[in-house]
Amino acid sequence: MNSFQEKILAGKKVITAELTPPRGSGIKKFLCTAAELSQHVDAINITDNQRAVMRMSSVAASAILAGQNINPICQIVCRDRNSLALQSDLIGAAALGIKNILALTGDPVQGGDNPNAKKVFEFESVKLLSMLSLLNQGYGWNKKKLNCKTDFFLGATVNPTSANIDVQLRRMEQKIEAGAKFFQTQSVFDIGLMEKFIKKVESFKVPIIAGIIMMKSSGTASFLHERVLGIRVPEGILHTMNNAKDPEETGVHIAASLTQELFSLCHGVHLMAPRREHRIQNILQIANIR
Repeated sequence: MNSFQEKILAGKKVITAELTPPRGSGIKKFLCTAAELSQHVDAINITDNQRAVMRMSSVAASAILAGQNINPICQIVCRDRNSLALQSDLIGAAALGIKNILALTGDPVQGGDNPNAKKVFEFESVKLLSMLSLLNQGYGWNKKKLNCKTDFFLGATVNPTSANIDVQLRRMEQKIEAGAKFFQTQSVFDIGLMEKFIKKVESFKVPIIAGIIMMKSSGTASFLHERVLGIRVPEGILHTMNNAKDPEETGVHIAASLTQELFSLCHGVHLMAPRREHRIQNILQIANIR
């Protein structure tokens, strides 16, 4: 069992953050950022070619952090691998000391930096969770016995502010049945919608870690609202960002306010500050939760 898993299972609140692997084999900056983040959070999500943009393997990057005694949550997407490759990578991840896995379907390749790459999608997130549960029982997807069980702590995602919340709830139930033990959410800006969601899923009895993204500019706010599926930025926040004298500092304070409210409402928070990871410490200090 790992420290992140121990805290979740003990009912304690957790703080996680997101970090993108490097574009290339150089890891100095990546390691420095991860080391700094690890002083303030319980675990660090390592993305897997997020938005279909090519980066270092999430398994390799997570293993590097695990070797430095930094607790990673390794994201695995189904877009790029068939069932054979998924199993191979996951068994390798287990051998390299990776304990936490976040199962994702994956973003479409058309929006990434290799739009002609062949998408796989043999699996999606529910099926991937089922495979991971089998690996934890000591069996491959073909039901043949492995020489050693994996010991993954399985997570999944949910969008609590989706326009079609019933679909999200059904998918959430399927993910729990397939083995998910915790959920990290899409970025949340509307506390009222989150409160309604939490009431709807109370009976599921599974930890919910609320996603919060720091906006560094009014352009970031508009992009999230207009271009990122499933994210809705309230008009008041858009107006505040558009009229801010210092947009980045304003974004930090908005994220801190959301962090404070969502930390009291949920089982923890998941902070995302793309290319501004050093501001996560500021967000937590202002929110006064760590």
